[in-house]
Amino acid sequence: MRNLLLALWWLPFSMCAQVFDAGHPQLTWSDFVEEYLTMLDDESEEANVLTLRGYTVFDEIEPFLENPLNLNTATAEDFRALGLLDEAQIDSLLRYRSRLRAFASPGELMGVRGLDYRRRRWLSLFTYVGDTLAASPNWRKRCFSGRHSLETRAELPLYRRKGFRPSDREELLRKRSQFFLGPNLGTALRYRYSARRELQWGLSFENDVGEPFAAHGNRPFDHVGGFVTYRARSGRWSGLVGD
Repeated sequence: MRNLLLALWWLPFSMCAQVFDAGHPQLTWSDFVEEYLTMLDDESEEANVLTLRGYTVFDEIEPFLENPLNLNTATAEDFRALGLLDEAQIDSLLRYRSRLRAFASPGELMGVRGLDYRRRRWLSLFTYVGDTLAASPNWRKRCFSGRHSLETRAELPLYRRKGFRPSDREELLRKRSQFFLGPNLGTALRYRYSARRELQWGLSFENDVGEPFAAHGNRPFDHVGGFVTYRARSGRWSGLVGD
């Protein structure tokens, strides 16, 4: 009887260890988004403001899906960039890792003081247990193996402005500055690259409504812009070039 009671008492811990030791995410990205927004609504009086901010935060967190953190080499700055743990939890995790020397499995996160079940579950989506030696990625990997995104936009007004309707060609040539030289359509093309929060760069190409494409001085767009940002892993400095 005593052995049976002992087995029943140990069963929940055994099942939890198996779940976390599997090393597989315990939820999907959609589950995480729903739980995160629910947490913001439940934990703050500024729920509406934080919930709106949450949608922006997802853009910063999502790159960690493709480039998860190694629990054995991630720094405090890496965990801050992830944005799921507060300072006390980050400090507790790093202290626990220091005592262990290294995490052998995700299940050992249960020993981190102050790290609740929900956040351990979230971490399973954005972290893994890897080698204790931190490999320094080369510049080629930093510049091209991150997250690429391409966004396009078209603007088609439902009304037609007077500037699109010259009475004849002679009027167009005589009052050229008063008429649009392009179609009644605006377009935009934006490319963005992000390697976590360390390196980001992008290009933007835009044509306003009425601006000609590849004609009358546009080569080929009305506006072309670009930027490059780099943020040191230590978080002590960052740089931006572009617009």
